[in-house]
Amino acid sequence: MYKKNDKNRIFFYMCLFSIGKITAKEFCDDFYECYDILGEMDFTQQEDEVLNNLSNSYVARYTPYESDRTQFPDTFIDDIGLKKGVDMAITLLKSSLKGVAQDMQEILSLCK
Repeated sequence: MYKKNDKNRIFFYMCLFSIGKITAKEFCDDFYECYDILGEMDFTQQEDEVLNNLSNSYVARYTPYESDRTQFPDTFIDDIGLKKGVDMAITLLKSSLKGVAQDMQEILSLCK
């Protein structure tokens, strides 16, 4: 397993969530802790842009509570909306694999 301050942990958890091996809550909790709290990882500019968009547009807006999504439909998203965001981020990251570390290539190859 990757340490919490290893950027590959974020990519690994993105793939686990994308293929249904962890829940949305597990993904969001780990993503928040690794990316938003620990931060300061050695991301390329493109990786950081993709992850920042994922954080702000999807992870921060996820809620497991239907009542939140009903009361504020333009604010919160469900598991399906989160998965769309994660899958989009994975696609963007895969498209920039030239010159990327072998670990990241192997991790992203796990994603369907």
